[in-house]
Amino acid sequence: MTFSALNTLLAQATPSNQPAPPAGQGLEQLLKGPLPMLVLMVVVFYFILIRPQQKKTKEHEQLLKTLKP
Repeated sequence: MTFSALNTLLAQATPSNQPAPPAGQGLEQLLKGPLPMLVLMVVVFYFILIRPQQKKTKEHEQLLKTLKP
């Protein structure tokens, strides 16, 4: 199909009479997006990896303090 044939076909198409769906409201649209999943991943990452490592480091420092004369 050539460009001019495609252009003619599109020019003859009738526009739909149905209105466009309303745009989502600010917070509602935000909560349906990827942001909540990203926040959940950060929280899980913190509690599974970062927090235990901080606790282990703190225990290690306490052990070193008890060993030094």
